[in-house]
Parts: sequence; C-alpha cells; structure tokens
Amino acid sequence: MSSRRSARLVSGFVFTAGLSALSPAQSYHYQISPYLTLVEPREWKMSIRLQVDNFEDERIRPEIYQYPVKRMDVTGGSVFFPIVPATSFSQTSLNHIKSSLSLNDRVVDDEAEVFVDRGDKPLPAGTFLAEWSLAEFADVHQMTMTLTTTGRSWEVLFDEERATQVGWPKELPPVLQGLFEPEMFIDRGPYGPYSLSEIKKQVLEWTEGDPRALPPVKTAKWLALKVAEWYNPSGRGFGGPVGESSDYQPVTAFGSFSVDGPEYALKMKRGSKYNMSVLLVACYRAAGIPARLVIGYDFSDQLAQSETIGDHLRCWVEFALYDENETDEKRRLTWVPVDVEKLRLTGAATQPFDRPIEYFGASDEWDTLIPLAFHFTPYWAPGVSYGRYRFESDETRRYYIDRYRLERNQAAFAPALWSWNVLPGPPRWAGQWLDFTKDAPMNTELDPMPPEARRGPLRRN
Repeated sequence: MSSRRSARLVSGFVFTAGLSALSPAQSYHYQISPYLTLVEPREWKMSIRLQVDNFEDERIRPEIYQYPVKRMDVTGGSVFFPIVPATSFSQTSLNHIKSSLSLNDRVVDDEAEVFVDRGDKPLPAGTFLAEWSLAEFADVHQMTMTLTTTGRSWEVLFDEERATQVGWPKELPPVLQGLFEPEMFIDRGPYGPYSLSEIKKQVLEWTEGDPRALPPVKTAKWLALKVAEWYNPSGRGFGGPVGESSDYQPVTAFGSFSVDGPEYALKMKRGSKYNMSVLLVACYRAAGIPARLVIGYDFSDQLAQSETIGDHLRCWVEFALYDENETDEKRRLTWVPVDVEKLRLTGAATQPFDRPIEYFGASDEWDTLIPLAFHFTPYWAPGVSYGRYRFESDETRRYYIDRYRLERNQAAFAPALWSWNVLPGPPRWAGQWLDFTKDAPMNTELDPMPPEARRGPLRRN
C-alpha cells in the first residue's frame, strides 16, 4: 500500500509480517491472546464498485423511477471509503490495495491516499480511511469508484472459561476510550442525538442494577443473549439505488442500509437486522464495555447462488476484553466477536448460560466473512452520500412521525459506507449503487503470517 502522505499504523490493529507463506498442505493456527485462537484460514479478494449518477438539485419523489441524466461542474473535492485493516478474525493485506476514481469513465485518481489517524489520535474503532481527490472537471454525469483488497479470515476458538478470569480494568487505553465517542447510528442519527436513557435503564434492569457484578465476558454474554431474545429482525435491511426494497418490489442492486438506531430498536423490538447489532453495541457501551460494529460480506456456500448483493451483507459486534494484568503489552487487548443475529437464530437464549455458545467468541463459520467497515458511514470525514429508504412498516412510519415530525411520504436518510464533499457543493440528490464481488487472490502474494503463527495440527477441546 503506497501513499502520497506518510501514515502511522495503529498498534494493536494490524498484524505484523514475519513468517514466510505456508503451502496449502500445511496447517497453522494463530493465538492472538491467551483467550482467542484463529484456525483454518481462507484467503479472499474483495472488489467494491460504487457508482453515483442522476444528479438532482431537488429531492426526487419516491413514486418516480426514471430520471433524465443530470450533469454538474466540479471544481474539487474528495471521495471517502473505509478500509478495515484487521478484526478479531481477519487480516487485510495492506500492501495490495488497488483503487481508482473516475468521472465520466475517465480515471482522475488511480491511487487512494490512506489515513490511519486524525492527527493526534487514531480514527474511530481502528478503521482506516481511503480518500480520492477530485480536480476541476466540467459536465460530470457519473462518478465511479473501485477498491480491491485481499486478505484472510479464520475460524475462531475462544477460551471463555479462561477469559472469565479477566476483571474490569481500572483504566482503558486511549484507543479503547475512543469507542465511547459519539457515533452515527449508535449515539445520534441524521435528525439529531438519540435519547439513550432508556438503553441505560434497560441495561441496569437486565443486570439487576450492576453491570460489573459479573466479569466483563459474562456481562457481555448476558447482554448479547438478552438482545437476541428481545429483538426480532424483519425486512431485508437494505435499499436499492433509488429507494427501499419492499415486499412488492424486489431489489437486486444495493443502494444503502436500513438502520434506525438503538433507541428505535429498543422501543420497537423489530425492524432491520442491522438495528440488532446497533442495539448490542449501545448496550455494551452503556455497561462500560468498549465495543465496535463490524459490517461485512458473507461468501458462505448457502449464499453462493444469491443474486441479491444485499443478502450477502452482514453485521456483527466485537467487544474489547482488556487484561491490564497481562505482562505482554501486545497481548492485553483481545477483540471478542459476537454474532447476535446468529445467536437469535440458533435459540442461544435457551441454552445453559455457563456453557460455551457458538457465535459468542467462537465459530467455524467466520472464515467466510470479509469485513468491509466499522461504521455505516464515515461520519468523522466531511461529506454526504445518497442512501434513502421508504419505511418498512406502518409502525416505523408512525415512529418517525412521532419522534421527528417527518411527513408520511418523506424519505429518511440511510447510509451506504461512503461519502464525498464535492465542490462547489454536492447535489441534494443522486442515484447510487454499490457492487461487492468476492474472488480468490489468484497470483497475488499475501502478506506473510505473523511470527506468532504456529504450524501443525491444533487440538480442539
């Protein structure tokens, strides 16, 4: 990964190189910490294509589905898209990022500038941010961005019993303190801050008034099971290029996510599957547990024949287990993955609490997930995007009318991972769609495995 501007890699988020690549016949595992072990990696290549066109100065009515092509003059600006360097079970090969930005099918920037911090502190949740520059360009009718990354994802083993011995830290490091900063769709939405008092009240009720009565891992597990039991996902959770999918209008192209925030999720108890993960993150933070959202692409066999890009997109949560008593500073932080959607589907709330449960810390399915972002939108970078959706139900419509005084047919903003700050000013509306394509790395040589990786079979308990 080359960059026109030097950038500092954030310690604790990126695996370091060291061990030469292993042949397919050799197996290895990687013990990230005393509690989490990665096994059976799969290599992947992810190609993302974003197209934005049909620029309009006025809001387009939902009932109109065909528009004349609109054009605009650009004097400068930037396009932003997130990059996930690493998660609890994935590693992105930062030396093999390829990208381009085109206007009217003409390349105007063939190398993104990648940022890892905001000057004096890292970007939220350990994300990286790719930025493409826009120069003066007349008569623009289409913008296209492409981004290709390669990496690995692993199956995960989790020693929950041993992790239970980790207590609540007296002080969190700055990189984890940042996870309690206000975040779009966790603490606030397009129309202002959420009221999270009910979230805090519910967490206290679920933990009998004291979230710290149990070790952090046990509290995190208990809250995950409570959210899985509380919330009932409905709808498809995404919209197309010009509006929300519905029961009567099948949408194959992905335009934006349908996400309403934790306040909505707690009150309504149903809606987009993304609201469930948002609610869990809000509950974790209310309990004092650092947590982040992860949005990814699922390439498992059961989805291989799906023609709908949106069906491949998933969302899960990672909470930080920080052992301040660990002598090795590099092994103090463990990100523990939690797939609350799968916890609900498997009826985890009915299983014995003191036993390990799949999708809380461990799963043999996570090697088929490719992380895309830690946020629904790069809210920390100046810019806008054009996601929108129609309300999925009459209940949702009434909620927005009561809460935000939105008229019945007024569209609500929905995020789509990217943003731009085109000058002299962005159009008020544009059509947008994103395409995600998973492939094998082929001849691309991935970054070597870290020196902590160990060859040979791993004994599973």
